[in-house]
Amino acid sequence: MEAAPAARPSVPEGPYLVVGLGQAGQASVEALAGLGHGPEVVGFDSNPAAVPKRVRRALAALRIDVRLGEERSLFEDLAPTTVVRSPGVPLDSPLLRAAQRRGAVVLDELELGWRLSRAPMVAITGTNGKTTTATLVSALLEAAGLRAPLAGNADLAPPLSAIDGEPDAIVCEASSFQLEGCPALLPEVAVFTNLSTDHLGRHGNMRRYAEIKRSLFIKEGSAVPLAVIDASDEPGARLADEVELAGGRVVRLGREDGASYRLLDTSWDLHRSQLKLQTPSKPISLQTNLPGQYNARNVALVVALADALEIERSLTSEVLAAHPGARGRFEHLGRAAGGAGGQLILDFAATPDAVQQFLGTVRAGLAPGARLHAVLGVLGSPEPRQRRAVGRVAAELCDRLVLSSGSFRTKPPLGAMEEMLAGARGVAGTDLVVIPERKAAIAAAAADTSSQDIVCVIGRGNVVENVSGRKEDDRSVMTWLAQCGEDPPSGPERAPQAPLRKLAV
Repeated sequence: MEAAPAARPSVPEGPYLVVGLGQAGQASVEALAGLGHGPEVVGFDSNPAAVPKRVRRALAALRIDVRLGEERSLFEDLAPTTVVRSPGVPLDSPLLRAAQRRGAVVLDELELGWRLSRAPMVAITGTNGKTTTATLVSALLEAAGLRAPLAGNADLAPPLSAIDGEPDAIVCEASSFQLEGCPALLPEVAVFTNLSTDHLGRHGNMRRYAEIKRSLFIKEGSAVPLAVIDASDEPGARLADEVELAGGRVVRLGREDGASYRLLDTSWDLHRSQLKLQTPSKPISLQTNLPGQYNARNVALVVALADALEIERSLTSEVLAAHPGARGRFEHLGRAAGGAGGQLILDFAATPDAVQQFLGTVRAGLAPGARLHAVLGVLGSPEPRQRRAVGRVAAELCDRLVLSSGSFRTKPPLGAMEEMLAGARGVAGTDLVVIPERKAAIAAAAADTSSQDIVCVIGRGNVVENVSGRKEDDRSVMTWLAQCGEDPPSGPERAPQAPLRKLAV
C-alpha cells in the first residue's frame, strides 16, 4: 500500500477527559499519557464496578486522575478542552452534551487513534460481515509481506489507539457507535459490507444509521480515495454512486452486469465452500473454509480489494483457501457428549439478518434426518422489535430453540428474553425452551443430540465477560462439553429459579 498522506488532523489540546474506562478508554488514556499528557488527563467511568482494581492501579501508575461514579458534579473542578469517549457512550448522553456546551471537542477513541497514527488504514464497516472481512484482509496483507494488524474490535483486536509502532498498514473494523464520534476520519481505503436493521435504539432510524456508515466514505464533499462496496442491495448501490460523485474510486461487487465483481455460483457444506466469481478480467473459482452465501459475499469483497491493491491473484486464492476464518464466526468446536453428540458451532449472529443468514446456511448443510438445535441470547439492549424478529427467525429455522440470557451474570437480565420469546412463540413446530442461565442453556441444547445433529450457540461469539473475577464465554463452555461430555461446573453464579417461572413457555 502507498504511504498515508503526511497531514492528518492533530490531536486537540488538553486538558483531556476520557469517558468510559473499558478497553477503548484505557487505550485512549495510555495513548495520551504516552504523548506526555498524563498529568492533563482525567479518566471517568460512571460504573465503578466496571473498572477492575488492576486497571485503577495501572492508570495510577501513569499519574492519571481516575474518577468513578457520579457524573453530575464532574465539571465542578474540571474544564476539559478535549473529551475522548468510548463508543459505548452515546453522543447525546448528558455528560457529553454538557461538555459540548462548555466548548469541549468530543472525539471517539477511533478518531484519536487515527489522528495519532501515520499508517495507511483499511477501514471496514457495515452491519454484518465486518469481522470476517477484516480478518481476511489483515491475513492477506500480512501474507503479502506487510505488517497489517487488526484493530477496532474489542473481542478480537485492540482499539486503534493501542496499536504499537508504525505498521505498514492497519486493518480496522469500524462500527456505527464509533463512527458517530469521528468528525474528520477519512481512511485511505474503506470497505462496505451491507446494511440491515440494527442499533435503532441508538440511532433512531435506518436513515440516520446509513448516514453514520456513509461518514466513513464521505466527509464534507471529500471522498475516500478507494472504496470497495457491496452494491448488491440498495444501500450499497446508493453509497457507491455517492462516493463516485464525490471523486472517490469505487470497486463494486453486485448482481448487475455492470458490477466489476459478481458472484456466479456458490456451494457449500458445513466446513468448506466453493464459489465462482466474475472479475473484470475473467471468471475465477475459489475455495474457502467459510460456508454460506453471505460469507461468499465477504470473500468476494476481499478479492476485489486485493485486486485493487495489485496483490497477486495466486496469493489471494492461497490465503482464502487456508484461512480458518475469524474466531467466534462459524467456528467449529468439536462434538457434544465427549465426542458422540452433535457438532458444536459458535457464531456471533445477533441481528435478524445475521441469524437468518447463519442458521439458514447451517440448515442447508444438515444431513438427512439431522436436527438443528440453537442457543440464542444476545448482548446489549437491541430495539424491542428487533429482539422479537430475532426470536421469530431463529424459531423458524431451528428444530429446537433454547432462549437464554446474553450474559453470564449471576442475575441475568430478562427483558431481551421476553421479547425474543414473544417472537418465537408464534412459530409452530419448534421445540421451544427458556433457560435464562447461559451455561445451563448451552448444556441443555447439547444434551441428547445425535452425531448428525448440529448445536449452534449464537449472540455472543468471541466476547469474553468478567463475572465476579472470572472470565466467562461461550467457547469455554462449549469446549468443556466437547471434552467432558457433561454439564460444565455451575458454581455460585447459577441464576435463581424464579426467572424460569416468569418466562415459562
